[in-house]
Amino acid sequence: MHRSESPKHGLIVLFVFIAAMPVRLWFSVGPFKTCTILDIAVWLSAAGVLVFSRFQHLKVGHRLLFIALCTPVVVAVLSLIWSEHLLSTVKIVIYYTTAIFTYLVAVNLFRRCSPRFIVGCVAIFVMTTLLFAIIYWFRVPFALSLAEISIGQLESLDEYTYAVAFARLNHPYLGLSNDFATTLVLYVFFFIGVAQATWQRRYIAVAGASALGVLLTLSRGIVLVMVGVVGVALMLRFSFRTFVVTVMMIGLLIIPVYLFTEQVRQSGIDILGVRVMDYGDIYARFDRFSSALRMIEQSPLLGYGGGGYMGKDVDAIDSAFHNTYLEQWADYGIVFGSLVVLALLSLPWSFFRWAKRGGEVKTVARFTGFAIIAYLLVCAVETSNEAVMSRLMFYLFLGWAVAYLNALQRERMLSEERHNFHEPNVGYHHC
Repeated sequence: MHRSESPKHGLIVLFVFIAAMPVRLWFSVGPFKTCTILDIAVWLSAAGVLVFSRFQHLKVGHRLLFIALCTPVVVAVLSLIWSEHLLSTVKIVIYYTTAIFTYLVAVNLFRRCSPRFIVGCVAIFVMTTLLFAIIYWFRVPFALSLAEISIGQLESLDEYTYAVAFARLNHPYLGLSNDFATTLVLYVFFFIGVAQATWQRRYIAVAGASALGVLLTLSRGIVLVMVGVVGVALMLRFSFRTFVVTVMMIGLLIIPVYLFTEQVRQSGIDILGVRVMDYGDIYARFDRFSSALRMIEQSPLLGYGGGGYMGKDVDAIDSAFHNTYLEQWADYGIVFGSLVVLALLSLPWSFFRWAKRGGEVKTVARFTGFAIIAYLLVCAVETSNEAVMSRLMFYLFLGWAVAYLNALQRERMLSEERHNFHEPNVGYHHC
């Protein structure tokens, strides 16, 4: 690492830790009651990136990918013309803009860094989020204080409510079990791809840790999506070595999941029985789907304007529909809603197209594409694309994936140039 790069290195690591533990701040400024330190870091970093882009070209990654990511905010801005809940639409525009800035910051912070440094930072992010979620589950006072929960508050809960609050793995800032699982499942695929490209054990371990985190959230839909899509991705490039590693990983994951559920059971809840046999949440989702279809039928042309769910009670049947595709059609009508839906569905294509370049890029890009497919499937049954933090984490993941693939391409091109011209190794510009 060059001495001149040390300050940038420190800023990147600081940004990674802020993203892993985005402490929430509470205040009252107009319609906004809260923000996180990650929001502040993103806007400050985006300002710096935009200033420096006057001297260095702003990196947006794959151009079609960036256009797809910008489509929802453009449509949301247009919906201000007809929105029935103007304040909520303004808020959703700001939240989408923050997500786009998060993507740009991730891409441009790592623009001159080595692949090894980038993937190391992503691994630090994943392990830090998991560590904080675990110490929160153990009710360590430090974690509770950061989450603004006191031991006294916990003791005031009745035994059943107390058990339910810690029956599944949650992250106090990245979201409760379902939202947290949505973030983690992306990194299961990413690190499987990195592990297959490099066959380094530490990346297999990070993929396994991410998968364990998803399992401990006991989010039924996300676990099924993870297992199904991982199975398809591995079978398409089947090898005996991959089969052996997968079987060993499944065996290792069963033990902590069993111990976790047994600990929860001792506090009075058969959490596995509840998750397997309780279909109340599933029926409630179908009720929300029906409500969404009725709303679309009543206003099929332009919908009701972006972010309508934000101004409603979270338990109301017409708030978030637990299906991002129905949400877009209800918010923006059939035409503009379909435009947003198509933009979302196009996201994996950019990475599968990237995978045609061969080498390590091919493997990582391919698994990143499968990660996005998993996210899009989850969005059909969860509020992942509507929850502010989950969407922010998705855009951050895309930014890191693009930065890593760019770095792999850059390293490969340098290696080919040295080989073709028989030049001595002049070194690689590392952070």
